[in-house]
Amino acid sequence: MEQATATIRKRGNRVWLHSLLFLFTAWSVLVSGAFWFAGIPSQLAEIPFWRIPFTPAALVPSVPFAASMMAILFAHEIGHYLACRRYRVSATLPFFIPAPLLMFGTFGAVIRIRSPIPHRKALFDIAAAGPLAGFFVTVPVLLVSAGTAVPVPETFSGGFFSFGNSLLTHLLLGRSDIMLDPLFFAGWFGLFLTTLNLFPVGQLDGGHVAYSISRRMHRLLSWGTIGLLGSWIVYTTWTSRTPSVYNLWFLVLLFMRNRHPRLVYEGGELGAARRWVGIALLLIFLFSFLPNPLTYIP
Repeated sequence: MEQATATIRKRGNRVWLHSLLFLFTAWSVLVSGAFWFAGIPSQLAEIPFWRIPFTPAALVPSVPFAASMMAILFAHEIGHYLACRRYRVSATLPFFIPAPLLMFGTFGAVIRIRSPIPHRKALFDIAAAGPLAGFFVTVPVLLVSAGTAVPVPETFSGGFFSFGNSLLTHLLLGRSDIMLDPLFFAGWFGLFLTTLNLFPVGQLDGGHVAYSISRRMHRLLSWGTIGLLGSWIVYTTWTSRTPSVYNLWFLVLLFMRNRHPRLVYEGGELGAARRWVGIALLLIFLFSFLPNPLTYIP
């Protein structure tokens, strides 16, 4: 055990790099939020992007959005990281990925696992910790946004994005055609992120959970999920005559398929408690899934 700890310390983490990426991503998210919440989109036809006045006054409305977004991302990845530390699995600190000028200002965050995962219990706990931690931060954000979100007025003449309802947002808000509210924007992103990670395919969090339960289940769920998502994309594209938001994710899932690295020890049982957690993760996926994530309404 002491040798494993020494190995982790020897390889170390470049704290400066992780900190720099965190700060850059926070700034990217803050600026992206200001783009939406300061009324700037209505001016895009007249003002080139490089001349948009990102003044402190323009950034202030985006602070709740940026803080909530970073909290959700941080909770998700630190959940994975702490679970790795518990089982002495070498892992990096989170790499936050900025995406300036995009809607959410980030591509998310990842950690890199640098040593084999010892057994099924460790794999389950490491995979489940991220979505659970992120979800427990996302739900309070959505609950607060339920009191601040403003419906689109019937006389509103500008175009807006309709954020697709999941079962959870339907229960909390009842509708998704709301004006761009910072907290709802962040909470919706948290649900979308949770859903994408819980697809039971390949080496996604959901795929890790499925593999830890049964290798055969992992194989069946991987191909079954790919088939169902592909069918859903064809159906929604045909009925709405617009490309599906899930097109790119379908290609990612198809690339992953049912590929998964072997564990050091493949035997053993998860136990009843972890199976109940697995059921909870399935319910989170079903309640968070967004059939039609994003629609632009002129």
